[in-house]
Amino acid sequence: LEPGLDFVLGSLHNLRGKPDFYEYPYTSEAQCAQLNREYLAELLELTEFPYFDTMAHIGYTSRYMHRDGFSAEITAEAYRNELAAVYEALIAQGRGIEINVSGLRTGHTSYPNASALALYYDLGGEIITLGSDAHTPEYISCAMEARQELLKGCGLRYFATYDRKKPIFHKI
Repeated sequence: LEPGLDFVLGSLHNLRGKPDFYEYPYTSEAQCAQLNREYLAELLELTEFPYFDTMAHIGYTSRYMHRDGFSAEITAEAYRNELAAVYEALIAQGRGIEINVSGLRTGHTSYPNASALALYYDLGGEIITLGSDAHTPEYISCAMEARQELLKGCGLRYFATYDRKKPIFHKI
């Protein structure tokens, strides 16, 4: 691993042998649900990769499913066992999750959404980083108040930044 890094995100944008979820052709709610299950299974595999600190934008799939008219979100109600397995692995390894608010720019949701984030907290998760998938300067700190309210609503009182691969907690 490159020396001097403060923080490394782990993320999954496509399933093995399939295009990025951005480019994927969605055809039905059932197909979306199946892809979400496959996505969560591959996220669980990703937890075995030791080189990242925080898992990014859990629920990335729903960003594009929603764009194409499907509502197959990754919620704690619909995917509890799969999400819990991912979260429990991350928590046991001392790693966290990113709450990514890019979906809030389009009126959709954060990744993970509120129910999936609450499950993380209920399982004992504490390390939360904040992301926006900004890609342009004007979106770097978008939805700052909304993400803090989301964290508070789930019972979380801190978010983390990293310095030399060590989390530093900040009160909301």
